[in-house]
Amino acid sequence: MTAAVAALAAGASMWLWVPGGRWRLRRVVGPDPGGASGWRSVPVLARGDSSTAVIVLACVVVTCLVVAGVRPMVATAAAVAVVTALRIRARTRRRRTVARTRREVARACDALASELAAGTAAQRALDTVAAEWEVLRPAAASARLGADPTEAIRVAARRSGADGLRVLAAASEVSRRTGAPQAMVLDRALAALRADEDLAREVEAALGPPRATAKLLAVLPGVALALGAGLGGDPLAFLLDSRLGGWCLLLGVCAAAAGLVWVERIADGASR
Repeated sequence: MTAAVAALAAGASMWLWVPGGRWRLRRVVGPDPGGASGWRSVPVLARGDSSTAVIVLACVVVTCLVVAGVRPMVATAAAVAVVTALRIRARTRRRRTVARTRREVARACDALASELAAGTAAQRALDTVAAEWEVLRPAAASARLGADPTEAIRVAARRSGADGLRVLAAASEVSRRTGAPQAMVLDRALAALRADEDLAREVEAALGPPRATAKLLAVLPGVALALGAGLGGDPLAFLLDSRLGGWCLLLGVCAAAAGLVWVERIADGASR
């Protein structure tokens, strides 16, 4: 039984470790004339799906703890706590990545506007800014090849947090069609981008205290358990060794996890 659980855990770890994506079955299904890549793209395994990863991880944690002799309710509570912590951590990292990308886009656009306002040629200005800011490198490469960099900028704008590049693409398109000076068009367009960036910073700063409060409330029961043990009680024995205590532990952990997820969802919705 222990060997089977170890094999299950190892397989689940590999499932979570290998990056997800679509597998191209070129030799099986043949070409797809309507596809952008020329071949059908078939979803074989949804390993990249975060929900699948969470389910697999929860099952592994519960199974391993039950085999180790832990009560099922306690094992489930531990799985809920671990999965919730990982999901909150992933959301935090994703949010920081988006904020960092948004700042890079704003600074890159400001730098490009400054270069153009100084009289630098558009191609040279784009190359100069792209050397420092990675978000504009695809556009600079397209321009060097003689292609219109606007489309490359639109493609780069699909990244999370890079929405500001759409402003740059629109300004470039307006300048190309109307013949207006690109520096003037870009400077006026960036005024709205700067306002959006300031608003995003204000919203993120306002959402910091609610997130911190939710995390503090989630760990307060642990502090209460420590206080109870310090006063001579044995709350852990009740929670871990009795059936009623196991249910209390599971319900408490689920309530704390639900509160954290609820606050994170509200905060994410407000920051969009």
